Amino acid sequence: MLRKAGFEVAKAGFEVAKASFEVAKASFEVAKAGLEVTKAGLEVTKAGLEVAKAGLEVTKAGLMKVVQIIP
Repeated sequence: MLRKAGFEVAKAGFEVAKASFEVAKASFEVAKAGLEVTKAGLEVTKAGLEVAKAGLEVTKAGLMKVVQIIP
């Protein structure tokens, strides 16, 4: 009887370990997805900086024209 109870405890422990593994696996997938989102965000930021840089060049060119107009 004691041996059977020990077997049941071991079986329950195995089920807990199996469930813990599934949670860890799901956490890894969430972390991986988070990294993909971060990577995409960085790409958007990079593109935004390129647009800002181009905007500054246009502003600079416009100011140069204004300077040329004013004697």
